[in-house]
Amino acid sequence: MNVSGKYLIQPMESERKPFLAYCEQGMLGGGWLVIQYRFDGSVDFLRNWNDYRNGFGEVEKEYWLGLERIHQLTTAQPYELIIELKDNTQKKIYARYDAFEVAGEDDGYRLKTLGAVA
Repeated sequence: MNVSGKYLIQPMESERKPFLAYCEQGMLGGGWLVIQYRFDGSVDFLRNWNDYRNGFGEVEKEYWLGLERIHQLTTAQPYELIIELKDNTQKKIYARYDAFEVAGEDDGYRLKTLGAVA
């Protein structure tokens, strides 16, 4: 993987269904799976629990990956998290954490681990 775009992601547990996600290759060394992308307000993010659990939107447009998918990925192996914020002048700032894990639905998809700022 070295081009940003849509990729089919297969969770480590073989019984899990693969899903499409956007992978960013041009930022901070590449290899980043995008869990939320918002830029123009074209998708309404005021949603119900099921939508946030399962994900919504279109992968190469505005979207939310889904809490269940994030949980599956982050409990199967270690993940880092980068939060990118951009203002209306396109200035970007980043926060990079060296560990990230989301608990399962039975635990309210709480943020289980958030490591140190790297």
